[in-house]
Amino acid sequence: MTFSASRKRGRPVDLALHARRRREILEVAIRLFGQQGYSATDTQQLAQALGVGKGTIYRYFRSKREIFYAALRHVMSQLDEEIQASIRGVDDPLRLSGQAIAAYLRFFQSHPHAVQLLLQELVHFRHEGLPAYFQHRRQTMHRWVNHLHHLMTTGAMRPVPAENTVEIMGDSLFGIMLSNFLNQRQRPPEIQAREVLEVFFCGLLTEQGRAHLRTVY
Repeated sequence: MTFSASRKRGRPVDLALHARRRREILEVAIRLFGQQGYSATDTQQLAQALGVGKGTIYRYFRSKREIFYAALRHVMSQLDEEIQASIRGVDDPLRLSGQAIAAYLRFFQSHPHAVQLLLQELVHFRHEGLPAYFQHRRQTMHRWVNHLHHLMTTGAMRPVPAENTVEIMGDSLFGIMLSNFLNQRQRPPEIQAREVLEVFFCGLLTEQGRAHLRTVY
């Protein structure tokens, strides 16, 4: 992949071209960070992989750290795009839930370098506030809270604290995604999504079991 960032002095910036080239830098950066790790990757390697000089990289980003965080945000944006594409036009709220979960798991299964970036942020920048993944989840949480409220309104779900439920489901999916990655598990996302729905929406206990649970815990 090569590109030239030169333009004549005084010519207006082509915003579409600038965005495309910035995206190219980030996609290569994601691959290099994923393969080599944050510490072992430098801007010279990134420039060589793109077929440009280091100066070109610095026209778009001021530092390796800035590239890394931009790459994380790019990953979160891609994840969001794929989830939204998977549920577009889906009217049934329960089917929508399964489609969204499957899309989430499928994204990380097909983008292992994205998982590497999430883990690397925890290693190298764990003292710099809320990780990018959880920032993104906080920003998009209202969609899923509204979704659960819709399920309750239609009578498909019993009344529960929606925000707490979304947090618990989100944490569980994050754990499943990491377990898939660390165990190199390649189970079909659609099957895992169905199992998640079975546990969260259908539950494990019978009515008798649930009644007993309320007396002991």
